[in-house]
Amino acid sequence: MLGTSISNDHPGPTHGAREHPDGSTRTVPGPSVLTPATHGVIEAIEALDDHTLAAVDSKGDRVWVRGFDGTVQHPNPIREEGSGSVRMVFANVTRDEENRLVALTTESGRDLWSRTANFDAEGTATGPFFYTETLLMDWGASETVVARLHAGRWYHCALQSLRPESGEILGTYYHPGHLHYGPTVASPEAGTRMLLAYGSNSSARFVPELVPFETERHCGAVVLLGENDFFGQAYPYSRAVDRDDWPEAPTAREHSYLCIAPFAPDPDATVADVSVHRTSEGLAASIEVRLADGRIVRTDGDLFPTSVYLVLDQQAEIASRDQEVVSTFVFIRDGREVLLTLETVLVATAADVPAISVG
Repeated sequence: MLGTSISNDHPGPTHGAREHPDGSTRTVPGPSVLTPATHGVIEAIEALDDHTLAAVDSKGDRVWVRGFDGTVQHPNPIREEGSGSVRMVFANVTRDEENRLVALTTESGRDLWSRTANFDAEGTATGPFFYTETLLMDWGASETVVARLHAGRWYHCALQSLRPESGEILGTYYHPGHLHYGPTVASPEAGTRMLLAYGSNSSARFVPELVPFETERHCGAVVLLGENDFFGQAYPYSRAVDRDDWPEAPTAREHSYLCIAPFAPDPDATVADVSVHRTSEGLAASIEVRLADGRIVRTDGDLFPTSVYLVLDQQAEIASRDQEVVSTFVFIRDGREVLLTLETVLVATAADVPAISVG
């Protein structure tokens, strides 16, 4: 794909030269492999300094040490469910304004693959681009790596679905605001799972039907993505005035999406946290969405909002004492978009929010 590069280089234990896209070469520190027979399985990954990672076993002995030709961040060991053993290791490496996601083998710390951070879809964000959180998502019948990608000072975000063994992009979901990974949710389709993500939508505040006043605050966002939903751009699809986030990208088709407007110009509606209340079969019976402005939104298992509470002992108190609070949403399910409002119940503390009953 355009704008990406995949490397399947396997540098040896000594330093070597690697060609850079500008024609220059870099000295790439390879892993220093210790004798595996004297060490156990990997228990953790440690940062020795800004450029070096070490894998250690349960006794604290180093299994291998790996140097990088840039600053290394977000070292992330991926563990097997059940056994807890480390299966893959991810790290983000930055040199100058170039950032790449590197997948390392657990046996030696050598590159399995690496991918340079960039957006494939042309948009207003010009970078620099960089990877942040990475997870290995078990969809039930298959697995993919889900990598989160940001665009410099912009609020643009992308979630990439990657093939674990090669780093090949399987699909990309573009979102006009930063998202964080929430818990996985069992899908109504037997044997499959969905990824719950939450955060902010920085472009939706320019949609007058949703936000009828001027504000510099973000809308909140929650999304449920299935394995095949990493495609296109999220609401408002570059149609807001002066917000051509990805003007040529198609419309996304998430399982479901909820956009939450600020209730006044000052409070920020960014989603701070989510929790899932499950049935005995593991399905999502209710999802609780907590916003930075003090609201708690309850939804059904598909993110359709059912009730809203505003906790007055949080930062929203000053903005809400002298006005009625109405919460406005855009709810999208299978591509169908609905604008709706709900009365917001004011409560003194979070303890006054009714408990959720799951049958």
